[in-house]
Amino acid sequence: MAAVLILRDRRLAKKNKTTALVPWNFELTILSASVFLLAVMEAALSMGDRYMFFVVPIASVVLGHCLLGFSAILGDCLGGFLPRRNLKQMLLGSLGFLLFASSLVNTVSYIGVEKTSARPLMQDLQQGVYSASPREMLYLAVPDVLGITLGFYQKFQSSTDSALRQASFHGFPKWQNPELHQPNGYARIWDGDIVASTLQRIDREHQNGKRYLGLFYSESMSHSFQPPYLAKVERLIQELRQKYPIVQQKNYPTKKDARYYLDEESTFYLFDLGEPRS
Repeated sequence: MAAVLILRDRRLAKKNKTTALVPWNFELTILSASVFLLAVMEAALSMGDRYMFFVVPIASVVLGHCLLGFSAILGDCLGGFLPRRNLKQMLLGSLGFLLFASSLVNTVSYIGVEKTSARPLMQDLQQGVYSASPREMLYLAVPDVLGITLGFYQKFQSSTDSALRQASFHGFPKWQNPELHQPNGYARIWDGDIVASTLQRIDREHQNGKRYLGLFYSESMSHSFQPPYLAKVERLIQELRQKYPIVQQKNYPTKKDARYYLDEESTFYLFDLGEPRS
């Protein structure tokens, strides 16, 4: 994509018989630095069991192209005050330092701090921190969008033949495959008495042999819903607390970033459903 942007700029400059947006070496240096920093960030995150959404590389290239345009405008404004050679070095050094410093500060700020509560939960389940085994536990993510990160770390943290790897996570309101979030038609899933139907599904799983309910609940993410949906989430949590005793619970704090409205701080509740009736 970076190559396409550069070639487009060159062709337009040649066609209109004008100078390209910025000198070739400067373009190549900035875009190469963006790609290099991106690769370093990907490698660093992957070593820490983290992941990056696929839109991030695209956004990085777009950001790099915007920086090129900004540097060209800034160069025109300062061209009369500084020699061209010094101007190129100054812009290159300033932008390079800005990219490096911002990446370094952001990376250091997350050292030793979790961005998601799903990873430490999966580690605890894999290490047997909770009294129930994965084979006798029914997992429920509330809200269901937590299933996206739960599904990722379930595969990453557990071995292929482990019981945790074979376990199925359910969600509320989307019961099946919460790790596959589909925004289209999501509002229709909330229609009807979704709380009663979820409780019935839990009861059926109990009859089929599940002894415990592992509830992964994020209050902060639930409060991002509209009031009618939030009321159903709170009703489900209240019903579960009244119906089943809590055997264990543990809070999983995450880093709170003032730039974002949401965080993934969650609490894991282990409910005792009673002896299976099957």
